[in-house]
Amino acid sequence: MRRKTKLIIFTLLVLAFQSCELFLNNTSEADNIVARVGEEYLYENDIPDFSYVKDSLELFKTRRAFIEDWATKQLLFDDAVINLPKQKKAELDRLVDQYRNDLYTKYYYDLLVDDQSIDTLINESELIQLHEKERKNFVLEDDIYRLRFLSLDTSYSRVAEVKKALIQFSANDSVFLDSLLTHNYLIDANLDESQWFKSRNLFTTIPALKEVDKRRLQRNQYVFDLRDSSGIYLGKIAEALPAKSIAPFEFVAPELKKILINRKKFELLNTRKKEATNQAKIERKFEIYD
Repeated sequence: MRRKTKLIIFTLLVLAFQSCELFLNNTSEADNIVARVGEEYLYENDIPDFSYVKDSLELFKTRRAFIEDWATKQLLFDDAVINLPKQKKAELDRLVDQYRNDLYTKYYYDLLVDDQSIDTLINESELIQLHEKERKNFVLEDDIYRLRFLSLDTSYSRVAEVKKALIQFSANDSVFLDSLLTHNYLIDANLDESQWFKSRNLFTTIPALKEVDKRRLQRNQYVFDLRDSSGIYLGKIAEALPAKSIAPFEFVAPELKKILINRKKFELLNTRKKEATNQAKIERKFEIYD
């Protein structure tokens, strides 16, 4: 009898404790309720942080506008649920379910097949093969130039020496030109002859080149020494390609990489989809009833 009495007391204590906990949780949750529309509640943590609004009256208005906007949307949604024809509601529910599935699936596959992981699978030989195979799709829309140049302040005095170094570009010349890159009189520079520039970008960087006859610019190994009120522009064009030429590999390499990444991503996704379907069939999670 004593054992039974103890068990009843213990049970009552447990139930009392759980009731108190439930009451406290509900009270705490209720304290955070800001607004209600039907069975939908807006809680304090659903409201954005408007602390950037310093004026207290303006802060009150901003919060109230957000709450009323939330309520309006809820009320309109409730009206739609009540008044829309059943057939239209069924169609919308199907679209919502489809969108939800697509959203989850896309996010999941993006995690599985991210660009960085695919990037490690791409080597330069693949890029070169793609360029050779589809070279007709890589036609230049603008003239492009490969060159070395320096733009210097008009007060700089060793112009002839810089010009000679740019033309010869020996090991010593390279060291000398590199030393100029840290000086205050340098406006702009590019000593990487492998880098291609579109004409419109080049003319923005070196405005004085706009005044040069285009036929002269198109000559390989063209050396220029140009000056205006903004600066002194020295350089040597290593190679020029006119618009409508086939773009060189180096110029389109970033684009080629994006194309290959997208293709490999598509292949990997298809492979994973097939693997998931086959595994589901093996585990009898997926069956077709004829």
